[in-house]
Amino acid sequence: MKEHPSIGARILMPLTFLHKEIPIVAQHHERWDGQGYPNALAGDDLSLMTCIITAADSYDAMTSARCYRRNITPPKEVIEEIDRCRGAQFHPEVADALITLIEQKNVPLLH
Repeated sequence: MKEHPSIGARILMPLTFLHKEIPIVAQHHERWDGQGYPNALAGDDLSLMTCIITAADSYDAMTSARCYRRNITPPKEVIEEIDRCRGAQFHPEVADALITLIEQKNVPLLH
């Protein structure tokens, strides 16, 4: 499981038109505090786009039914989780922006 960011990046390598996106794929499980994987990158070592995709991926995981979890997390709990992980898993400003979007109902709840 922890190898899928690196595997995804390797799969995309031949697609040269995606050269800017490949590092984002490779780093989308890194964390703002450096506790992520595969390279334990932290803070400004992560691009802003990587931080945005990381938050969006987490939002999708919380608000979508998955084969391993059928329940969809309610918006209030999503906000609480994003806020709890602000500055740890998530870039603080990205977390704040995502919370604002959720509160304004400007992001869809997926099913």
